Amino acid sequence: MTALKKSLQNILLVGQQNLQNSVIINYLINEQHLSAQLTNQADAVKRISAEEELTSLLLLDVRDIRPEQAIRFLNELYQKNSAISVAFINVLSDSKFEKLIDHPTIAGIFYAHQPQSQVYKGINALLAGDLWIPRKLLKVYLQQTRTAYRTAEDSSQLLTKRELQILKLTATGATNAQIADKLNVSMHTVKTHMYNLFKKIGASNRVQAINWANENLDSDAVNRSNAA
Repeated sequence: MTALKKSLQNILLVGQQNLQNSVIINYLINEQHLSAQLTNQADAVKRISAEEELTSLLLLDVRDIRPEQAIRFLNELYQKNSAISVAFINVLSDSKFEKLIDHPTIAGIFYAHQPQSQVYKGINALLAGDLWIPRKLLKVYLQQTRTAYRTAEDSSQLLTKRELQILKLTATGATNAQIADKLNVSMHTVKTHMYNLFKKIGASNRVQAINWANENLDSDAVNRSNAA
């Protein structure tokens, strides 16, 4: 995340109207002199899609949503604006939300038990262009990434020619329907290949698969995937 001048910074807080969220909004407006709004998911997507409005940070209150809902929302945000930075607030320790730090939109995580002063400190760090991820989560993520690095080459070799083609097309942003049309195969065939390649590379969604492809497919693998 790149730091912006305060006059250009706009913060969205996606969540319910409650005391804590109102306090955060008031702090951002009255103490930090920033533009900040409390909104819902649908409105947030519209706002970050609008070229005339620059959102520098989106805070997502996860108290009333499930991790699966959060993933869908993050994916939608990423499709509309790949530069958006998101921070979870009110995360419970050892919850599934902690495992979402590998999503390209996530820049920060705040726990439900953290004092408000710590939340403010983290928000200011995020607005300055830093990350605010708990050290214990970074440690786990680093360990997993290093393990994945050791197995990435083996995983790419396990992919079939067709799976490599589909993965490369997915990385360009093509939909399943577009991939099926380009490769002259059925949608069912594409979905089957997607399921198999996801398992091989350890991806649970398209965003993770795209990130894996960008990080691990060398030029030879790309050439193989483009070959008909």
